[in-house]
Amino acid sequence: MPVFVFDTGPLSHFARAQRLDALKTILAGHTAVVPKSVVDELKQGLHLHKELTSVIEADWIEHRQIRPFLPWPALVANLMRRTQHLSVSHVEPQQLDRLSA
Repeated sequence: MPVFVFDTGPLSHFARAQRLDALKTILAGHTAVVPKSVVDELKQGLHLHKELTSVIEADWIEHRQIRPFLPWPALVANLMRRTQHLSVSHVEPQQLDRLSA
């Protein structure tokens, strides 16, 4: 089954719209993962948007420590070439195991 790794943006938008349930339905049968750094960002926004608690407490979203896909200089160079910011990544479970610290 595919694994989806989320950045702060999409989760924040679903939570603030109080529609995290819709995301859960869309991802039914798949694994949702949030890097610990994203959890930290969401916690920093709690004083402005209490709805973010729903993401942090969701039992269907795994919190994992994840290493970068590429060394930092290569990652920055790669991002500079892109026209869009990638906020949801699809990875296979065995890839996620290699990235988890």
